[in-house]
Amino acid sequence: AYLVQTGELIGITEPQPADVQVMRFGVPLTLPPGFKQHQGTIELRLYVKSGAGLLQKAKYYLVGHSSLTSANLAPLLSTAGDVSFLKIPLESGLVQNAGLELGLLPDPKIPGLGARGWSLTSPRSYLELYRPPLDQSYVYKLRSPNPPTSLLLATERAIESTVVLPISAAVTKFLSGAAKVSVQHAQSVMAAIKANGIAFATEEEAMEHGHASCNFGVSSLVCASLGEQPLDPFSTRVTLSFFWQRPDSIFEIEIGGGEVAVTNLEATQTRTLSLHFYPKVCTTINSRIHPVVSQAEKPFYMGSIRIFASVLSTVQGGMPIATLEGVTSLDPTWNRKNFIVPVPMVDRATNETVGSISIDISTNAAQTNMKEMPIEAPIDGLVSMVGLDTLAEDMGCYPFLDGDATNVNNDPGHQRRKQQLGTMGDFISYSYLTVHVKRVMGVSMALDEKQTQYHQVLTGQSFQQDPASHQIRTPRPFRPSSSRGEALLSAIGFNVHVQSLSLSEHSKESSKQIKGDMFYNVTCGAPADHTAGFGNVLGGPSPVGNITGGLRRLETKRADLARALADAQSALIKGVVSEFAELRKRNSSARHVSARNVEVTRLRTVVIQTMQALHTVTWACAVRRGNVFSQVLGIALTSYLTSLSDLNKLSSKWPEAWARHGYLLTFEGLLSAAGKELGMIEDASVAISMLKAVTIVLVADQGGGPRGSIPVAQSPYVKWVNFQVTTGKGSRIQYRVDIGIDSNYYTQRIPAVLQHGVSVNLVANLYQMGVDIRQWGANAGMRVTKSLNQQNLHNEVDDDDGADDQGIPDNDVLISLNIEALRKMNEYAQEVSPDPSTVHPSLNQLQGSIMASSGKMTHAVLDYASAVTEEFGGGSVIFCKSGKDRTAMQVTYKMAKFVSTYLNEPGTPTPTEQILSDAAVMRLYGTRLPICEKNVGQNKYAFNSLQVQFMPEELKPPPNTLAGFLKGGAVFSGGGGIES
Repeated sequence: AYLVQTGELIGITEPQPADVQVMRFGVPLTLPPGFKQHQGTIELRLYVKSGAGLLQKAKYYLVGHSSLTSANLAPLLSTAGDVSFLKIPLESGLVQNAGLELGLLPDPKIPGLGARGWSLTSPRSYLELYRPPLDQSYVYKLRSPNPPTSLLLATERAIESTVVLPISAAVTKFLSGAAKVSVQHAQSVMAAIKANGIAFATEEEAMEHGHASCNFGVSSLVCASLGEQPLDPFSTRVTLSFFWQRPDSIFEIEIGGGEVAVTNLEATQTRTLSLHFYPKVCTTINSRIHPVVSQAEKPFYMGSIRIFASVLSTVQGGMPIATLEGVTSLDPTWNRKNFIVPVPMVDRATNETVGSISIDISTNAAQTNMKEMPIEAPIDGLVSMVGLDTLAEDMGCYPFLDGDATNVNNDPGHQRRKQQLGTMGDFISYSYLTVHVKRVMGVSMALDEKQTQYHQVLTGQSFQQDPASHQIRTPRPFRPSSSRGEALLSAIGFNVHVQSLSLSEHSKESSKQIKGDMFYNVTCGAPADHTAGFGNVLGGPSPVGNITGGLRRLETKRADLARALADAQSALIKGVVSEFAELRKRNSSARHVSARNVEVTRLRTVVIQTMQALHTVTWACAVRRGNVFSQVLGIALTSYLTSLSDLNKLSSKWPEAWARHGYLLTFEGLLSAAGKELGMIEDASVAISMLKAVTIVLVADQGGGPRGSIPVAQSPYVKWVNFQVTTGKGSRIQYRVDIGIDSNYYTQRIPAVLQHGVSVNLVANLYQMGVDIRQWGANAGMRVTKSLNQQNLHNEVDDDDGADDQGIPDNDVLISLNIEALRKMNEYAQEVSPDPSTVHPSLNQLQGSIMASSGKMTHAVLDYASAVTEEFGGGSVIFCKSGKDRTAMQVTYKMAKFVSTYLNEPGTPTPTEQILSDAAVMRLYGTRLPICEKNVGQNKYAFNSLQVQFMPEELKPPPNTLAGFLKGGAVFSGGGGIES
């Protein structure tokens, strides 16, 4: 159709086979706005394509044309009927007696508030924040016995959601507060670790951190003989090593050493060796003081000095002839100057005292801070607030870091183990904490920046019009898939649309909505932390191997690390017990392990390294959980509010079922269980599982939400959202989302069963089925991608770095996820509609398809899961990596199946070929190609012809919509890379 006055092409239909007498076009032509008033003329042209269809440039030939004027259409457009029909001749030199029959219908482009195709998440206007809705109508011939003048109009729409950004702002604000708690806690732990050390720049700094200043000197070893062998002072020298035995740890710290002379008489007054260090002063408040030490009931404890002496013979070339040791307490030297302490030296070989060393000690503790360095409790820190339980804290490994103690074990044996570990000092190094504190502060600052910018956009304080939707890199309700790597946007679900299809029957006599005439799905990209990536969290090996992937795998590795830590602790305890058994053979009062015990030092190092690895992985999981939960919650609420807009559901039993049993929400994943996409599956599965902790409460807006609530910009009826924790910590945490609804809408449209503070739980399930060439290769046990890499054929248009195909496939994860989802859905079905069968009858086909899907692309799994969800009044979410390609294939297939149920006699199935044909029309002329352009700048699906060969028949796109083979998604037309 061309507008004659300007020559502008204003519409084009889908092609039809030319070998029939009557061709019916389903894609309508749209008259331009104001056509009736402007008295224009439209020329309709009919073209035929040459039979050389395999050629790259097949020619089109004009068959004929017809003209329409506004004057011709005026009587039809002004009639009271809902549809008008008009026959006009086709002027053609090729065919005779041909004509066009036109049916005229109102254009249902943008639905009115509360009308079919509209939802609570639809914007009021599309001037600034939101992109205009995408729409396309299709016309079908109704099944008999409808009159021949009846038409079925199906209008497809894709509309952005108003709640995605506000939910991200609300969750991010909450997480920002939790991260601040974690920052304060981490900083206090670092200060406590520093206070527990002995390395300080000045005496003032040491005393401020609870240490005394200790100087001591040694002149000589007084020893006349070793047994019956006299010592010659001129042929003997002594090497001394000094160790501080702290009162709050069984592990010594070596503080220095040097050489001194041997004398047969008494010690000289001249110092030949001097040392200075800062012993920590412990009080009875310190719960980690060794129980034997604390029995002395003194006001303070500074520990002891152990002296190790190696007696060497210069005559024998410096060979050691004896090793001696002695121990003296520092407590008597408190605030004393030049206090002489004689230390008896015992021959380790004979356990007899053979001499002494006099130490001249000066201790200054006058300004020492006697208070223990406090550690801020990690109550409501980020780790706990995203639903992670502590794994190390209750094991007794000090200091506690990043979590509330949610796993308290009061078993006596466990408590004894904690007490043993409590005497073994700190298991996190100061150097590690300096890095960790920077990491935590960085996350806190990033969350604060996110929530600030998100809120500013929603309140109109900060807005800049982007040149194109696919170039958006600042917070917006719509986030394109090309922005996956933007850290600022990592909490926002991307490419989220409410995809709807409304059906209405039109005839000359009347117009009516068809019962069950609304199809709603939410489509989006995978709720995953693309910014963090899926590489090694630690940057190197760990006691449990490389730690890579998404949350499901990371949290499994986290649990493995906790078990490895417990094993390392057990080995350390066993090593310490064995060492004490040896020490007490010669010294019954030994309470410390030598700093030079190689094996025990190694065991303790393993515990420290494992502990630090566990905390690194824990923090990475916590940050990742925050991002993906923020994404998936906005998607879930979009689905729930969309169902609340469906008049058919509201007038049925489902609102009552939602209030009693929860809202059933099914995620249909189309990712492959290999490479980065496996990581996305792992992120999405954990994010979706977190939804079980969410309850939703609808609240009548009274002119503004509670303090801290987030406004919903440009929404006519959803005014604000508020996110909070109601009860619990760690895995027992419960969240609540309050949604402020316009008071009039709330009273008139919200079912009474959902009013007055009634909370609705989310019952979310994930069904996952890989449907592309990578999944085919994984199912076949082949590394197909290796050969594809060599041919540069593997790159989808939405690949960001060409590395998605790397990694070992994990087909088991798909079966596991589907069985988990089946179990949860079965529990829900039995609650809503109890049945004595183990598996609810409504799930028999779904169960069968899952059981048959091992090693196969069984698309029926998603079909049956979607059907059961619809049967129980729930909502469906479709996602793939970007939400624009595989997602488009799935949602158009579902829409074509939905339409098919109204095109034939009841009980007569529509042929699969017809469903696939209708789906192909939607894929070519509907909203999904514009969504591709909206995300990446070009309207092509991210497949090539080789990939399409391995896709299920239900999901194969039309050949002329493919991006092509060239690396990076460049198309043959020279348009360049669609997404790089």
